[in-house]
Formats: sequence, C-alpha cells, structure tokens
Amino acid sequence: MDVKTNKIPLHTHYTLLLLLLTYVFNYVDRNIINVLIEPIKNEFGVSDTALGLVSGLLFALFYAVMGLFMGRLSDKYNRSKLMGIYCVSWSALTMLCGTAVTFAHLAFSRIGVAITEAGSAPTSLSMIADLYPPRRRSFAIGVWSIGSHIGALIGMGFGGWIAFQYGWRTAFFVVGLPGIALGILIYLTVKEPVRGQWDNVKNSDSNAHQESIFKNVKLLLKNKTYAGICLGCAVAALQAYSVGIWGASFLIRSHGMTVQSAGLLLGLIAVAGAMLGTIFSGWLTDHLVAKNSGWQIGVPALGLLIATPAGVAYFLWPTGTLFQIGATAIPTAAIFAVIHGFFTTWWIAPNMSAVSQLIPSNNRSFANAFFLLAFTLAGMGVGPIVVGVLSDLFESTYQIEALRYAMVTIVMTAFVSAVILAMNIKGYKKFLETKDF
Repeated sequence: MDVKTNKIPLHTHYTLLLLLLTYVFNYVDRNIINVLIEPIKNEFGVSDTALGLVSGLLFALFYAVMGLFMGRLSDKYNRSKLMGIYCVSWSALTMLCGTAVTFAHLAFSRIGVAITEAGSAPTSLSMIADLYPPRRRSFAIGVWSIGSHIGALIGMGFGGWIAFQYGWRTAFFVVGLPGIALGILIYLTVKEPVRGQWDNVKNSDSNAHQESIFKNVKLLLKNKTYAGICLGCAVAALQAYSVGIWGASFLIRSHGMTVQSAGLLLGLIAVAGAMLGTIFSGWLTDHLVAKNSGWQIGVPALGLLIATPAGVAYFLWPTGTLFQIGATAIPTAAIFAVIHGFFTTWWIAPNMSAVSQLIPSNNRSFANAFFLLAFTLAGMGVGPIVVGVLSDLFESTYQIEALRYAMVTIVMTAFVSAVILAMNIKGYKKFLETKDF
C-alpha cells in the first residue's frame, strides 16, 4: 500500500468485505439463541434467570476472558490465518448446539461457540487499523460493524422462520453451515496486512505484548482515556445487548407476536435503525473529527443521549397496531424501536476507532480484546441476567408484563454512559496532541 498517497488497493476492500462477512456469521451464530429463547424454555422448562445466564453471562465470561488470550495470539501471529480458523470453529460448534438433548448440553455447546468467537473482533479491528489510515478508519470500522446488525437480521428473521417451520434445533444447523466455507476462503485468500503502516514507525516498537496479561492490562489502564472509554462502552452495552437478547421475548409476551413474527420484526429494525445508525455514526465522526478531534467520543455520547428517551418510549408504549404485513400486526412501539436502534449504535464504531488511536499497533489486538471484554461482560453478561432477575422479581406484580418494566429499567443506563464518555473528550484531545506513535 502506498502510505504517502494513502491510496487504498482493491485487496484492502476485499479483505474488509470478508471481515464484514465473518462478523455477520459471528453474530448470527452468537445471537441465534435470542429468538429461540421461548421454544428452548418450553422444551427444557427453565427459568428466565437460567436463560439469561446461558444466553448472556455464561457466554460472555468465556468470550471476554478468552478474547485476551486470542488477542495476544493476534499480536504475534498471522491474523488472516487465525481468522479463517476461528470462523470454521465457531460455525461447527453452533451446529453442535442443535444436537443438545439437555439444557446443560446446550450450555456447554454455547461455551464452545464463545471460546472460538473470542478472537474474531480483536483480530478484525487490528487488521482494519492496518488496512485504513486514521482519516478513513471510523467509516471502515462502521462498515465492518454493520455485520452485527446484518447478523441480527439473518439470525432473528431467518432463524426465527426456520425455528417456526422446522424447530429450533434445525435453526442451529442451518445458520452454522455457511461459516465453514467462509472460514476456508479467508484462510486461503486473505493477505496479512503490514502492522503499523499508518503509525510513526520509529515509536511503534513497544514491548507491551511481551508482558504478562495482567501487567499488560495494568499498562493499558494507565491510559486514563482508554480506561474511560472502556467504562463508558461497558455501561452502554448493558442496555444494547439486553435489548437484543430479550427483544423477541418482549414482543412475544407484551405484544402477542409469534416467534417467527418477532424475529422478523427485530431483523427489520436492525436494518432500518441499527445498521444505518452504525454506518452514519462512522461517516459523521470522520467528517466532524477533521474539524475537532473531540467528536471521536462526542458523537457516541450524543447518540446515547438521544437513544435513552426513545428506548423508554419503546418499552412503555401500550399495545396497538401501526399497520399489518399479511397476518402480522406491527406494533406502534416499533417506531420508537427504530429510533432507539439508530442512535444507540453510535457508541460502537467511533470508540473502536478511538482505541486504535490510543494504542500502538503491536498491542492493538490485546487492547481491543480488553475493550471488548469490558463491554461484553457488561452487555452480554450482566445486562441480560439483570433483566432476567428483574423480570422474575416483577412477575408477582406485573405478571406477563414483568419483562416490559425490566427493559425500561435497563435502557435508562444509556444516559449514564453518555455522561461517562463526555467526561473523557478533553483527555482524548490532549492525548492526541502528545502521542508519539
């Protein structure tokens, strides 16, 4: 790549496309269980707390902790080869979930998916930082990030339809199979990007990746702005992941939708709201940062401020039909779901790009892994099980509507995240003025 002219070769865009596709299948395989919660609950007779544990905390613990080890591998070895291996592995283990004969069997299969998916995002983010210059990086990460929303559309929409027609076990088989072919393609055709090609080379020889994991974490957290971004995103993830994991169950219980209709609606919301919001926030950030670097964190804070009242309105809005699509009644609350989905994703791509600006190239995979650990443990771990516990506690008072009020409680944490991120804007600008890599 011609660093002086910032000319981006075609293979760079090809690599981004394949990384986007891996993120799609990563999220399909990770989130397919969300739309299958009700049939799994009916078959195994488990509580909402247990379901929150398996769909959230249990998965998140292994995903986040193993991500640190996977991040260390990606800082040392060929990232493109590792990505191919990861993709094949998690896809095969997703198919194994469909063979579960007990709830424990399903839980252990999900742990396998979590472990093998753990290296995907840190590795992808490290590669993108070496593929694109800083001035184009937020948008590139935004493009990659829409994979999560496309994955939600496929997992919840198509996965819900498969589950409705053929059962929840078949859904696991169908969504897992394509990822195996994708992983092989990546392994054979993607070139390893040059590490740190957009950095100041003479200052990029940090030996942080040679330290122990514990010492490396301590080193990272000495950067107060990095630590503040991790905290702010962890709080943002509480509500973001909870809405995704419990969204289908909310529509089924409070709006009387079928598993098929709820999955399809949430998939459409992901496309109409969250996916567009992710791309737009990346573009907006790159545009505004050219004038004021503080917008790198300011854009996420603004999005979360707007998302808070939209989320509350979505979950409090009473039952009512906006319009019909065939036999499916679309609830009026879907309007606010789209608005919430659009703005609540603004914290993702800009903050991921900010991390690439704060950390030298040969420690970025590990830094991304810890960043992902923070918001994964909060989002996939703490958030969903808190919602499950609140729903169980509220059940004696609100009966079938208990989940509605649990969700209202969790979405209000977006405001707290906005405040935390805003408090780190000044530190981020100061760091960029003095950084030497």
